[in-house]
Amino acid sequence: MGFKNYPESFWDTFFSILIFSKNFFIYIIPEFLFLCYLLLSLVFLVIFFSQKAEYSLSGSRLKYILKNLVLIILNKLIIFLYILSLLYVCIFLLTHKEVYIYNNIFSIDSYSIFFKFFLTCVFIAVLIFCFQFMLFESLGSLELPILLGFSLFFSLILLTTIDFFLMYLMIEALTFIVCILIATNYSSEHSLESAIKYFIISSLASGFIIYGVFWIYAITKGTSFIEFQIFFFYNSISISFINSLKLPVVFIIIGFLIKLGAFPFSIWTPDVYEGSPIFIVFYFIVVLKTVFIVFFTRVLFFVFINFHSYWYWFLIISAIGSFLFGSFGAYSQKNIKRFFAYTSLNQLGFILLGLSAFHQS
Repeated sequence: MGFKNYPESFWDTFFSILIFSKNFFIYIIPEFLFLCYLLLSLVFLVIFFSQKAEYSLSGSRLKYILKNLVLIILNKLIIFLYILSLLYVCIFLLTHKEVYIYNNIFSIDSYSIFFKFFLTCVFIAVLIFCFQFMLFESLGSLELPILLGFSLFFSLILLTTIDFFLMYLMIEALTFIVCILIATNYSSEHSLESAIKYFIISSLASGFIIYGVFWIYAITKGTSFIEFQIFFFYNSISISFINSLKLPVVFIIIGFLIKLGAFPFSIWTPDVYEGSPIFIVFYFIVVLKTVFIVFFTRVLFFVFINFHSYWYWFLIISAIGSFLFGSFGAYSQKNIKRFFAYTSLNQLGFILLGLSAFHQS
């Protein structure tokens, strides 16, 4: 049966589902290739160890094999990330206007592409920084490059999405990966305790976010940022509708402040940082907070801009408390990881203060 027996709309739908439409595929080439690379790396590791399981290896021999595998994976991953950053530069130069793809789930604009390029470059620095740890300080470090790679993939998707539900899924995926990374030092009870603390705090933040998302869906009958804006535009004169959206907006903002570890939700950060490996602390400060701040900025000024008079007080209080609590807390610290926690809180306070200084015209 030939292709001509099917209607043309069928094949348009079929190829759009397979994301081979030229208007869509060109924008997701970096993420698509990166996901393929990570999946192929996982298949390679499974096949490799299934073959090695047939032979009895000594502890020193196994450690030598693991170190070489980590070296190979890291080397290939860094090279691939260089290629990925070049692809983002090309897409940035080709993108002249904001494009909404895949039923308004993703947004391709200069803002997201620039920060995806920036995040990729920063991630290369993180991999180079944690190279020594993965090679010499942890025997069970083979999975770390793959976990870090998936965390970058979920971060790139998060920076692109303009859908509340997909936003929540990407945040949860990042949370689970970070919990595993914190518990990398399996023999340390302090590391496991920090992972449990982070999981509990992240669950609390996710509860606030998903409750706000469900509330918004119940009111607007949609999860897209664009649908939220359209709903507000047509119902802006209705006081009851506006008042019904205030509480879910506040819930989502509180959830992001907990994720960022901002005041007054910053008590957990020194304990989690202290129990984490040093390269995970670096990952927290440089990568994870960058992702959440960039996406939080998009949510505030792209989605909740019409509620500026309600949420900017939260940012002002959190900003003042963050840089005061961070400054005085860091002054008396003797542990370098706890010191990093308080100084990053101090810097976060100034960032939130800058966001709260925006005035809607």
